[in-house]
Amino acid sequence: MFNLLRFVRVCNFGCYPKYLGFPQHANSIIRSFCESANNVCDQQRSQTLSFLINSCKLSPVAATVVSEKLILKSLRNAESVLTILKTYGFSDVQITRLVTKYSKLLSSHPDKTVLPKLRFFDSIGMPHHVLTGMISRCPTLLGSSLDKCIIPFYDYLKNILQSDKKVVRAFSTIGPHSLTTTLNHRASANVDILRKYGVSDSNIKFLLEYHSNVLTRKIDWVVKAVERAIELGMDTSKFSFILAVHTLSCLSKSAWKRKEELYRRCGWSDPDILTAFSLHPYCMLVSEDKIMRTMEFLVKEMDCQPKDIAKTPRVLLYCLDKRVAPRCRVIKLLMEKGLLERSYKLSSLISYSEHCFLERFVRKHGHVPELLEVYRGVRAQSIGNRMKNL
Repeated sequence: MFNLLRFVRVCNFGCYPKYLGFPQHANSIIRSFCESANNVCDQQRSQTLSFLINSCKLSPVAATVVSEKLILKSLRNAESVLTILKTYGFSDVQITRLVTKYSKLLSSHPDKTVLPKLRFFDSIGMPHHVLTGMISRCPTLLGSSLDKCIIPFYDYLKNILQSDKKVVRAFSTIGPHSLTTTLNHRASANVDILRKYGVSDSNIKFLLEYHSNVLTRKIDWVVKAVERAIELGMDTSKFSFILAVHTLSCLSKSAWKRKEELYRRCGWSDPDILTAFSLHPYCMLVSEDKIMRTMEFLVKEMDCQPKDIAKTPRVLLYCLDKRVAPRCRVIKLLMEKGLLERSYKLSSLISYSEHCFLERFVRKHGHVPELLEVYRGVRAQSIGNRMKNL
C-alpha cells in the first residue's frame, strides 16, 4: 500500500488513469485514498513533533529536523522507551541528545531492543552514571545486537582483563559507534598486532581498559600508528609506547605538524620535541591555547628555559590556573624571602599531592601572608578555609 501511495503522490492525477488504463472514475477514488492517507500522515507528523518537543525536550527547530527522518506511529511505544531510559537514570538533557543523534531509538521495541541491553550493562556492574554517559556518547549501542555483538565483545574483554570492573571501564571508552562483528574482529586483530611488535600483555591490558576506542579502529590505522611510534624512537617494551600509539592514533599528520610548529615557536628544537614526546606522548594532545599560555607563563614569569620544560612535558597536561601557576608562584615567593634551603625541580612541584604541597610549603610558612594571595579566586578561599582550621 505504501509503495502505491508514494507512487500516487508523485503522479499527475489528470493523466494517472490514462496511463494505467483505469476508468476515468478511478481518479476520484485514488484522490480520496490519497487525501485520506495524507491526513493520516499529517496527523502522525503533528503528533511526532508534539512528542519530540514536549516529551523529549527538543527545540521546535530540532524537532522539525528529526521529524523529517522519523514518524511515530505509536506514541505508546515511544513513551515506553522514554520510561525505560528514565528508570536507568538518563536525564532530560541526555535523552534530548539521544533522540537528536539516534532518533530511530523511539521506534525501537522497548522490551525486546532497549531494555535487554540496559539490563545487561547493569548486570556486569556498570554504574548508572557511567551507563548513561556511555549511551549518550554512543547511542547506536542500543541498536547493536546483544547476542551477536555486545556479549561477544564483553566475553573477549573479560577473557583478557579478567574483572568486570575493568571491562566496564573498557566499554565506557569505546568510540562513538555501534558495536558490530567487524569491530569485534578489529579489536582482536589489533591486539595481535601489538603482540607481534613486542608490546607486553600488561600494556595491552592498559590500552584495552582505558583506551579501547583505539583498538576498535581500522587495522591499517593502528599499524600506521605503531610504525610511526617506532620511527620516532619509542621502545615497544615500555609503557610510554602505548601512550604514543594512543596519541598518534588520535592525530592526523597535519595536526602533528601544527603541534610541532607551535612548539618550535615556543622555543623547542626538533630534538626537544622528540625528547618531550618520548617522556610523555600526551604533550602532543594538549590544546594549542593551553600550550601557549603555559609556556609563556613558565618562560616569562618563572624564567624557565624552553629546553628544560621539554624535559618535564607533563607540566603541560596540568591546569595552569589551578595547579601550575599557584605552586610556582608560592615557590618563587618563598625563594625570594630566603625561606627555602634548596631549589625544587618543576617536575617535583607538580607531582606533589594537594595535601602534601599545602603541608610542606603553605602551612609550614603560614606566617607569610602573601602566600594566600598567590592563590586567587576559589583556590585562595579554599586554602584560606583550611588554614583557619589548622
